[in-house]
Amino acid sequence: MKTRYLYIAILCMAAGVAQAQEAFDLLRNASQDIHGTARAVSMANAFGALGGDITAIGINPAGIAIYRSSEISYTQLVSDTRTTSDFYGTVTKDKRVRTMPSAFGFVESYRSSNESGIVNFNWSITYNRTKNYYNNTLVQGWDREVSLLDNINVTDETLNQGMNLPYMAYNVYLFNRNRAGNYESVLQEGQRVNNELYQAESGYSQAWDFTFGLNYDYKLYFGLSVRVQSLRYDNETVYMEEWGDPYYKLTNQLQTRGTGVGVNVGFIFRPIAPLRIGLAYHSPIFYSLTDYAYAKMYSSGVYDDEGYISSHTIATENSSFSYKMETPHQIIASLAYQIGMKGFISADVQVNTVNTMRMTDAYGKPYTDVNLDIKDFFQTQCQARVGTEWRLTDNFDVRLGYAHTFSSVKPAVEDKYYKIYTPTVTPHYTIPQGGNVYSAGFGWRIGRSIMLDFAGMDQVTTSHLYPYYNESAYGDDNYANIKTRSFNFAMTLGFRF
Repeated sequence: MKTRYLYIAILCMAAGVAQAQEAFDLLRNASQDIHGTARAVSMANAFGALGGDITAIGINPAGIAIYRSSEISYTQLVSDTRTTSDFYGTVTKDKRVRTMPSAFGFVESYRSSNESGIVNFNWSITYNRTKNYYNNTLVQGWDREVSLLDNINVTDETLNQGMNLPYMAYNVYLFNRNRAGNYESVLQEGQRVNNELYQAESGYSQAWDFTFGLNYDYKLYFGLSVRVQSLRYDNETVYMEEWGDPYYKLTNQLQTRGTGVGVNVGFIFRPIAPLRIGLAYHSPIFYSLTDYAYAKMYSSGVYDDEGYISSHTIATENSSFSYKMETPHQIIASLAYQIGMKGFISADVQVNTVNTMRMTDAYGKPYTDVNLDIKDFFQTQCQARVGTEWRLTDNFDVRLGYAHTFSSVKPAVEDKYYKIYTPTVTPHYTIPQGGNVYSAGFGWRIGRSIMLDFAGMDQVTTSHLYPYYNESAYGDDNYANIKTRSFNFAMTLGFRF
């Protein structure tokens, strides 16, 4: 066994990998997409005051009370996601195509014999996919003056902490101890490096809503849902730097699994026949989550303790970490106006209190540092949606939609170089910047019972991907500009009876 391996092993025999999630990872877990049935997608989910749709029930539970007949429907989605990275002028592209169910469900409607008071009451079981994580990202930088090794603090203290990034870098001979007893990297002063980060993400979040609603006098509609939401996220990254023949690679694998429960309540009010006003509240989803992590570091072309140029590998054991998370509160205000029998215009404003998220351990003890970061980093997020539908014939409709999502991250996080922490030995992180959705679609009604809808949606989001935190290089915009463009095509087949 090499000398340094023996030295470190004696100090860290029982050490493991620190695994707690950090603020930006929780933000990713809590995020949502425009989603659902083809009709809802084609109007950018501006459906909070309309109802009568599987996805509308997930937006505002009062939408269930609009139904005056029973329904079953299924939606299939094809998603083509393309990512463009611009890192100091080096532009790279990647793509990923997936097909998946987007929404399905069953609504049962019961009519009363009254034409006033409680006219009908309904219940439903509905499914909506709320987030797709499928995405590949490639970031490349050439002839750079800064390196991840410049930002790894190797000391006796950090080595004693166990399987962290300094520990791994030291054990693959990327750092050596000099005669003065200090640790220095194998890079020469002024050494320039080429680097590359490849990230493959996959997974989804999905919601099952169990909803009850009633229609009072055709003027007030009420709905209440119990939501069971599950999360599945996988991320594998490979970060590499090379300077001539020497190079190293850092591989990280992360899996997140879990289930949570929340409650949604909503109202729709019709003060006059053509006007609908909607208001909905979504409680936080109270998640129980478990992360599974693995990391490996490999170096080649560097000198070991015996003066040989060789290759070296160190890897963590597979580890797991369980914790609890509360997602933001959501408030959705909606307005819709019907223009005769020709069509309608609808608008939603959704507010997410992102800075109220919380993280605790598996027993409910708060992670104070992470929760303070959430308050410092994040602000209340707003999403505005507008959509319209027009009837061209008795059985053919066309639809358009647009949505804009504002950033949930305070500008000061980047402007003032806030220190960003990442879990395990993963150095990179992403700061979302907001995005836009453009959508369109059409629908056929075959008789009174069969519905066939199609939608196309162009979802564009931007973000800043930092390969690692590096305060000294922040003034040079030490991040890659990431543009993610997702083309989604949805088809819904439904039956009313």
